[in-house]
Amino acid sequence: MERTREEITPYRMNHLMKVASRVMDLMINGTFHLTYEEIEIVINTVRNMLEEIMGKNEKMKIEE
Repeated sequence: MERTREEITPYRMNHLMKVASRVMDLMINGTFHLTYEEIEIVINTVRNMLEEIMGKNEKMKIEE
């Protein structure tokens, strides 16, 4: 299944903001009450994993 990049419309942006809000709520008001430094670690971990996955996806596209 081929996916093309979609434009980030106001509707999609609204959903992205809701997801970001829920994530921040979990990190700040969750069981562990993360500090800003810990939140930064979590966000960097997610960013690094995302970049790795995107790189693997690009590699798979090139090999096709």
